Amino acid sequence: MEYYPFDSRNKLYRNIIGAVAEDTTLRLRLLLHFDAKCTCAFLVIRNDSEAETVEILLTKAETIDNYQVYECEIELDEGLYWYAFKYKSEYGEFFVTKTDGSLGTVSKDGAWW
Repeated sequence: MEYYPFDSRNKLYRNIIGAVAEDTTLRLRLLLHFDAKCTCAFLVIRNDSEAETVEILLTKAETIDNYQVYECEIELDEGLYWYAFKYKSEYGEFFVTKTDGSLGTVSKDGAWW
């Protein structure tokens, strides 16, 4: 099976597909190949009505094939939120951002979900 760093339409990565009701726990998971040499990973999130972003440290979870899973659970207040992922590795700092579809790609910058 082929894995991606993130897929917003796949329950492996996101336990709720689509809009999330207020006060509901959302679990997000990032899969990074062992070759990425990740030292830590973050969810970067921003409420649409605010300029500031918040970084939430992702916890190491299980491994799947040659991928390390990083995850977090969050509850959000009412609002529209944008998110991406950031990770640090032996090679520098990278983001996982949205492609034209639901898939995430490793980049230095890019679109948010």
